[in-house]
Amino acid sequence: MIAKQSKTKILIVEDETSYKELYEEILSHDYRLSFAPNLTGAKNAIAEFQPTIALIDMRLQNVRDNTDGLELAEFIHVLNAGIITILKSGFPFQSQEIQERIRKANVFAVLDKSSDEQVKELLSTIKQAETESRKTSKKNTLFYKLGVTQAHEK
Repeated sequence: MIAKQSKTKILIVEDETSYKELYEEILSHDYRLSFAPNLTGAKNAIAEFQPTIALIDMRLQNVRDNTDGLELAEFIHVLNAGIITILKSGFPFQSQEIQERIRKANVFAVLDKSSDEQVKELLSTIKQAETESRKTSKKNTLFYKLGVTQAHEK
């Protein structure tokens, strides 16, 4: 008997209703989704939902410097929980500091919310993230079997 593969879990951190509805429409058939409107809700959802992928809006409403999404990506990176992060934004990242933070947080991709091709780009990026997640999962399983942790990996 072949085991049925479970749906990939995606945490979507988005405060705009129109985008939440779009993501639900295009992703809910193939993925298990959980939504959070802000940083606090996202941190709780990470613990409870344990997503494989986090799709994060870079700029959430009512934030001091409009980088809540990046702050969450940094938090996920520090957790080292194997969650692949994808940032979405309608604004370009010109600041060298922001670009460096994105790199250090090991963000898988940064997608443009305002792009005419955003749905196509999102679906393609999620498929790539799933593939990367499977590779990482297999590698972590091998390390576990060998008694090696990621902390020892160079």
